[in-house]
Amino acid sequence: MIERTGNLVPMEKPLISLEEETLNASIDGDDVAVYVTYLLANHGPADSVTFGFPVDLATPDTINAPNGYDYVLGRSLSEFRVEDGGHPVPIEKTITKPVGARERPAGLDPKIQLVRRWSLMPLKFDAGKKKRLTVSYKVRCMALDQGFEGDTLWHYGLRTFLYTFHPAATWGDGRVSRLEVALSTNWLRQNDLPPITRLAPPGSSNDAGKIRWTVHDQDLAKLPDLTFSYDPSLLTRRRRLREICSIPRT
Repeated sequence: MIERTGNLVPMEKPLISLEEETLNASIDGDDVAVYVTYLLANHGPADSVTFGFPVDLATPDTINAPNGYDYVLGRSLSEFRVEDGGHPVPIEKTITKPVGARERPAGLDPKIQLVRRWSLMPLKFDAGKKKRLTVSYKVRCMALDQGFEGDTLWHYGLRTFLYTFHPAATWGDGRVSRLEVALSTNWLRQNDLPPITRLAPPGSSNDAGKIRWTVHDQDLAKLPDLTFSYDPSLLTRRRRLREICSIPRT
């Protein structure tokens, strides 16, 4: 199962430009922890603007898939927090919309039904001023694991993460002056697991498990998704075996 997340999008007015974005992501088991900093500039008068953060989720119709349970139990997206200058920004409401066929992640099982859940929040901007906004959260990147209860011979799928940049093209002129991305794969290294695969976009550097990209004056509409997969199945198999061995025999 693939979870797609990102990016903070103005829902009402495109007068606020995105000058800088710094994205830090780190693998943590089946989750990816994300911390994003945005430098925003208001090119208009003082205003109150509604912004939304989208996450694509499996619906309860996909209840037999692991992320179907995550959707129902609210575990797919956790610890979601937005801060404006260090002060929490309240979530005004959430709305859910269908995900169109063209927006589905490539290779996703067609049996999985997706919706896009938007967290909407108000932001106030002074005339001609800049502000720094942070968004942090954890998102679960589940796979379609297959097996039977009590069976140790499960098939564990790759965990896949996607962070979408292109919805933020509605900021200002649709460009970001500077974008920095850092992905930590230390959890894989610490647990002697294979490195990530299917990494995109190209052009990254890798320094002891810290993968980085830096781009300038980027058209957000043309920026590919950040995506990668990883395989923690060795740890999962060990944990599953311990759980089964600990079940009392009758």
